[in-house]
Amino acid sequence: MFAPFAAIAAEFAIPTAIAPLPGGTLPEVICARLPEAVTARIQTLDWGAPFETLVAGLAQALQDWHGSNNLPCQTSRTQSGRGLVYLGYYDEQATAQALQLGYELALVAAAQGQQAVDANSALLARLVQLGAVMQARQPRELDRAMIRAAQAREIPFYRVVPGERMFQYGQGKYGRHFLGTGSQCDSYTGILLQENKAISNFLVRRLGFPGVEHGVADTADTAIRLASRIGYPVVIKPIDGRQGQGVTAGVTSEEEVAVAFAEANAISPRRVIVERFVEGEDVRLVVYSGQFAYAYTRSRPRLVGDGEHTVMELINGENQRRSRIRGAESFPKELKVDPAMVAVLQKQNLRLNDRVPAGQVVILRSLANLTGGGTAVVVTDRVHADNRGMAEAIARCFRLDTVGIDFLTADFNKSWREVRCAVIEVNLAPMFGFADAQARLLLERAFPGTSAGRIPSLVVVSTEPARAKEVIAVLQREGLVVGFVDRASSWLGGEPRAIEQVRLVERVQGLLLDPACEALVVACTPEEIIEQGLPLDRCDLCVIEPQVKSWQRLRGLLERCSGRIIENAPTETVLMQWLKDAA
Repeated sequence: MFAPFAAIAAEFAIPTAIAPLPGGTLPEVICARLPEAVTARIQTLDWGAPFETLVAGLAQALQDWHGSNNLPCQTSRTQSGRGLVYLGYYDEQATAQALQLGYELALVAAAQGQQAVDANSALLARLVQLGAVMQARQPRELDRAMIRAAQAREIPFYRVVPGERMFQYGQGKYGRHFLGTGSQCDSYTGILLQENKAISNFLVRRLGFPGVEHGVADTADTAIRLASRIGYPVVIKPIDGRQGQGVTAGVTSEEEVAVAFAEANAISPRRVIVERFVEGEDVRLVVYSGQFAYAYTRSRPRLVGDGEHTVMELINGENQRRSRIRGAESFPKELKVDPAMVAVLQKQNLRLNDRVPAGQVVILRSLANLTGGGTAVVVTDRVHADNRGMAEAIARCFRLDTVGIDFLTADFNKSWREVRCAVIEVNLAPMFGFADAQARLLLERAFPGTSAGRIPSLVVVSTEPARAKEVIAVLQREGLVVGFVDRASSWLGGEPRAIEQVRLVERVQGLLLDPACEALVVACTPEEIIEQGLPLDRCDLCVIEPQVKSWQRLRGLLERCSGRIIENAPTETVLMQWLKDAA
């Protein structure tokens, strides 16, 4: 189903032999296969609710396996007593599987017995598989932030290819592709430039901005020679890594160079950068649509000893604190112990089970990356105008639309011309550190003002497709490239498109994904709407032909999804006013 919201519909028999479940729950063997967040949601379900409500609650929790998608859900029963669940989706396959397993888990919970679990050992394996499906097909954290921002602005969005992370926000001529924060406006040459840190640094310096002295090593011995020439301390990193992977900062000896080279070389074989270590504040300067957007300083994760707890105990306590303030969609991230963290501790003569003296500061990472647990402070309003201009110029010369520039400076309040500083990296499509606020800003730049990125759209509820074609003729006289869809065909600018077997909603979305489409007309019968829902979440104008007598049963849906309803053939004057209002 598609309207009033895109949903997978499930219909099923209500088990007559199972009573309401005031004490019901899922057995521990099943909960052990679920993420903690999903288990926590399941534990809050009303086990005495109607069976279809329980199915819906379980399915919603399962499709939120890796984070809340905030999708709508409705439940009811048919006149014959069968259960109905309409569960909103971003990916049909993922939500269909969640509904199927939600139903089966409800049966297991209703049975309230270990035998039910033993008889469904295959169910446990499918739960594990479901987690992988959700990871691969559901929107990720950054995508969910973009979707929330689009919904707040009523900007329509569509998955370009089912199961992939590329989304289009807006329709037709106004539509823009985004992959994460990267957009269709990021040039291929710019992508190649920023991928290679050596040539991106060269271009930054060629533009007249402060870069950093560096060299490229293909062996550990070459890296040692470069470090000796540049002077310790140095930074070792892969030439094309991201998110701080394989990067070691503050390297001070040949032994450390060899170890750091091995880590970077594992990510970027025989292409490892050795660069001068630059002291200063770590500032991320972000540019959206050619304009400076925001900035924040990044700090390495650290702890302060209290004389009582060990390093590991302090890490656990900090993670508990972070979980309370972080929420599901933002930073700071959980601190995870790994060999890199252990190595940083060893340089401070510390181990995980050592008790830390009161007041002693413990550094946990050599880098300030937020994905590694670093912390951030927004400093947008304090960044010097020259530094803002530098960020915009670098984005412009790299031909990139969405850029994060890593800038080390003695004082970001002062111009790059006045203090010791260096641009360390240029990064395409930077991740959000403050997800919702940054997603809103990104879409505000992509869709300025009050624009919701919608093209004029009209739905004709009729049994006579000729009436829709009269409307199209008026729009074409206004010079618009019109997309048209009815039960049998799809057209754009007078040229045929889809075959008949493709669903109405898919053919509509196929036209909305085409930037040549400037207006859309959809002709459908009441029966098609009853069967599939409207193929649009919203249309500007809905025309009800006089001979259609059965539309009243659809009044609630059409009023909810239409800007205006006309119960007769629209005159050219009405259409011109509609186009003016839509513009």
